[in-house]
Amino acid sequence: MSKFNGISIVMGCYNAQQWIQESVESVLNQTFRNFELIIINDGSTDNTLNILEKIRSFDSRIKIYNQKNMGLTKALNYGVYKSKFDWVARIDADDICEKNRLTEQINYLTKSNNKKLYLIASSWIAIDQFGNEIKINNLNIDSTVIRKRIQNFIPTLSHSTVIFNKDIFKKVGGYRERLKTCQDIDLWLRFLDFGYIEIVNKPLVKVRFHEGQIT
Repeated sequence: MSKFNGISIVMGCYNAQQWIQESVESVLNQTFRNFELIIINDGSTDNTLNILEKIRSFDSRIKIYNQKNMGLTKALNYGVYKSKFDWVARIDADDICEKNRLTEQINYLTKSNNKKLYLIASSWIAIDQFGNEIKINNLNIDSTVIRKRIQNFIPTLSHSTVIFNKDIFKKVGGYRERLKTCQDIDLWLRFLDFGYIEIVNKPLVKVRFHEGQIT
């Protein structure tokens, strides 16, 4: 694996005022510091944009792009193509990164001898709307099992835990914008045409479950 020069974190948001500050702060508090946080505001009509602009005034790594409401899939594609680094991490506007999330995943990537490892995820913790822990999802499975599960459409990876190679993302055509849900699983299937997906078996992200979210 080539030297890691930094990472772009992409977040799409729509009317996320309830949780977005906590989510953004969890990114800014990462132990790995060389990143940019690209946030696509997908036509929010609540106080989301005001919250984001206030946080951005304290940290120049935050880049905010506004678009009319076109859905998460288009917002994510736009964010990835605006990114400057070779690797992209995802986080949703209602989820929370553990402080060592990027450090752990980047260390795994840089130490790997697999030159076709193009996407890495992690175990994760399910939380409710109030932040209470529901379940720890430990994913102690190898790349062969991951491939079989994804190819059989068995839910395996949490979208907010992944880091992927941007060159491969472009080669496979990015997220298919006609898809309103399952755009992540569709993307993982196309990544598997080029290489491997692996998982850091540590819970590095808290994934929030609540009414109204895209599943």
